[in-house]
Amino acid sequence: MGRHASGPAQPARPPRDRAASAASVWLQRVALGAVAGAAIWLVLRWAGVGDRTALVGAAGAAVVVVVSAAVAATLPSPHRDDEDDEDD
Repeated sequence: MGRHASGPAQPARPPRDRAASAASVWLQRVALGAVAGAAIWLVLRWAGVGDRTALVGAAGAAVVVVVSAAVAATLPSPHRDDEDDEDD
């Protein structure tokens, strides 16, 4: 086993656990979008923007945040190569 060898294979989780985990992740994304939307709505209302315009802007921001979080979850984690960290 070299340094790049993976550990023992993990047993498959039951479908119910996977569904609960996926639901939890999506709930967190939606909650983040709701907080972002509320913050944008408050800022726009404070700035004197009309009700409907502020609501549309807040909804747009919330959608962008949720979609961005979903897209970011598809990216691989950053790979650190220990040999590149050497300072000469």
